[in-house]
Amino acid sequence: MRRMEERYKRYVEKARTVIKTLDPKQKSSAPPAEVQVLKNQLTEKDRKIQHLEVRHTQRQTAVYVVVVMISRSSLSGGEAHHLSLVQHGEETTGTAGNPSFRTVSKLKEYYHSFLK
Repeated sequence: MRRMEERYKRYVEKARTVIKTLDPKQKSSAPPAEVQVLKNQLTEKDRKIQHLEVRHTQRQTAVYVVVVMISRSSLSGGEAHHLSLVQHGEETTGTAGNPSFRTVSKLKEYYHSFLK
């Protein structure tokens, strides 16, 4: 009888430990460290993506400005005409508010610096 009682007590004790480990109410509310590390990595990647999106928008704007300036320059007589004037030592200020050849050249350099 005593043996059966001891066995019964051991089984009950084992059952209690199993129930404690499996009971979701008794688990701590803090997430495991691995989950927190992954959340931090995700947050950092979101920040990087947001930064890259802003940078991309800035580059698109700069490219648009350069394209508009170049097209304005081309419409007002072409770059070849401006190049010939610059090679002969004449300063080109542009006509009708359009940029000079040097301005367009600087804009092209600026544009290419964004592509790097």
